[in-house]
Amino acid sequence: MVMSLIGISIADGIIMLMILFNTIELRRYTDDSRFHTGPLLCVISTVVIIIMVPVFLVWLIYGSKAHLLGLFLLMSMTGILGVVGLIGLILLVIALYELGQDNDISMLSIGAILLIILPIIAGFFIGFGLRELGDRLRICMDYTSIKELKEEFSSVRSPVDIKFLAKSRGLAPLALRMILTNLITNREISGYIKKYTYYPL
Repeated sequence: MVMSLIGISIADGIIMLMILFNTIELRRYTDDSRFHTGPLLCVISTVVIIIMVPVFLVWLIYGSKAHLLGLFLLMSMTGILGVVGLIGLILLVIALYELGQDNDISMLSIGAILLIILPIIAGFFIGFGLRELGDRLRICMDYTSIKELKEEFSSVRSPVDIKFLAKSRGLAPLALRMILTNLITNREISGYIKKYTYYPL
């Protein structure tokens, strides 16, 4: 029974780390800092806690009363780091949930909700959700759409709500954002994107 619980805990930890490292990459595509800050806080707090646990055990086994203050400080630091990690996880959950809602991918939103309580199951939902998102992005990246968008945005003179425009055309907002980002990078249109709003120059 104990070994089974340890095995599940290790599996949870591995899947959680995989999710954290994979979602950091989403920061580059979405311009959402929560995809960077959330995983970073989780990883840092987890690593520091792992390092501190052996110290805590040694103090507990071999420490004397003179070390009670140090033990209290160590426990306090572990608690603070746990809170920091939880804040990071909550930021990531909100970011993933919103990404799923914005792009109509329910698997991603469900995975985000499950992430706090059932990381193993959440990993599958998030994995399939991100795969579905990737498939939608590939479908949207056809030459005709890009050519039409290039012509349209070359004459834009006021800010454009990317989410609204994408949904009105049946596109994933992230796909439209990435297409516009590529057009800007290649200097085919003149402007910049902040979050999900395009600003012409």
